[in-house]
Amino acid sequence: MNLKHISIYILLFFSIQKSYSQNYFVNGDASVTSVDGCYQLTSSSNWELGSVWYANKLDLSKSFDLEFELYFGDKDNGADGIVFVLQTAGNNALGLPGGGLGFEGFSPSLGIEFDDWNNQDLGDIPADHIAILKNGSVNHNGTDAISAPVAAIESNGNIEDGQNHLVRITWNAQLSLLEVWFDCKIRQSITTDIIDSIFDGKTSVFWGFTSSTGGANNTHIACLSDNIYVSDSLFICAGQEIQLNSRKSSNEQYTWDPNVFLDDNSIQNPVCDALETTTYHVSYLDQCNQKQVDTVVVNVSDRPTLDSINDIELCIGEAFSIELNNPFGEVFWNDIPGLDSYELFDYNGSLEIRSYNDCGSDSITIEISTVDCKCAMWFPNVFTPDNDGINDYFGPVDGCNNLSDYVLKIYNRWGEKVFETNEIANFWDGKSRGMGSPHGVYFWVASWNLSSDNKTEDTIQNGLIELLR
Repeated sequence: MNLKHISIYILLFFSIQKSYSQNYFVNGDASVTSVDGCYQLTSSSNWELGSVWYANKLDLSKSFDLEFELYFGDKDNGADGIVFVLQTAGNNALGLPGGGLGFEGFSPSLGIEFDDWNNQDLGDIPADHIAILKNGSVNHNGTDAISAPVAAIESNGNIEDGQNHLVRITWNAQLSLLEVWFDCKIRQSITTDIIDSIFDGKTSVFWGFTSSTGGANNTHIACLSDNIYVSDSLFICAGQEIQLNSRKSSNEQYTWDPNVFLDDNSIQNPVCDALETTTYHVSYLDQCNQKQVDTVVVNVSDRPTLDSINDIELCIGEAFSIELNNPFGEVFWNDIPGLDSYELFDYNGSLEIRSYNDCGSDSITIEISTVDCKCAMWFPNVFTPDNDGINDYFGPVDGCNNLSDYVLKIYNRWGEKVFETNEIANFWDGKSRGMGSPHGVYFWVASWNLSSDNKTEDTIQNGLIELLR
């Protein structure tokens, strides 16, 4: 059956309020097989061309680890092979048939070629081989060849053997390292700047498989498990559940740690109802019988709330930042999308704030005013420290909030210091060394730095205070 364009849905994971599905598009001569997750790219007929694309794009700024099985037919002299492709043309794209393996015609693109036909004029090697190329070229002698072809099987064995072959492709975004395994053996490992050198700085690309036949043919099939792309970071709202995903274990044994908020930590896909953001590690033997430990972070978020934000009064020249906490959503300030913080400076009027995430939304309008905050403190000239609750302490009246480096010193008539403080709220109670000071006249001096109009001014005041008993 020749299906020109079909959307295929495979369950990836499930939460109470959402379900996430893998969505594949098949094009050209590609079709769905009777085996779950397997897509026939070409049949054993000449001059066929097919592609299968995952609907959602890969983000090349993040690492990925993909594992799948490829079938190259059972004719040792068949053609032409399968290419794993990253491209920007879309999920309905088709390349060119024949020796181009369906990859030819995509630019910009990156292709990992699994080629079972020897095109000597293109620099192929006699063995069924793997190579990495770009921009739709399958010419290993050209400038678009990223790596030289190597035998898919170390012993130069035949991959058109009627068997599925396990393929793993990993991308380490931090190291710009691309690696390819074939039947549990690493066959290609290169460091290359895919984002800038191929996709001109774009990080979002479509991915999938192409294949073609020409004057010779073979059946080509790609089998994609339902967990081919396992996210290492998931998101749920408080009170939801989500199904975690591990790659397939060769012995069906799994251990999830920590064993919290999980219905069963010994299965491949436990249900998680985390009440807080939790990092899980799952241990298992992969299909190559190698021990693996993968990490999955379940991020838990609440509906945004803005109840704690009140009207704001600013001094002239004062800068102020409104800080929100919505790491998984969007914030709009006066209908303009922005960050989780908003800088205010000499702002007057209303400010509308709207915060959204997948758990809900909230909005609020606050009033912001700017006032003259200049401060002129004054000190009394008489006080009566007799503990009657009236005029018992000496200090500044109407103390300023926007000052720093405050010092108040008080001296008796002989020049002896009887009191000193750096706290504007610490008043003199008329005592010195724990004893009440005698009545009489005392000298005081106060200094501070005052911030106003985006400037800092040094201020010194002094005077006389009469202590009455």
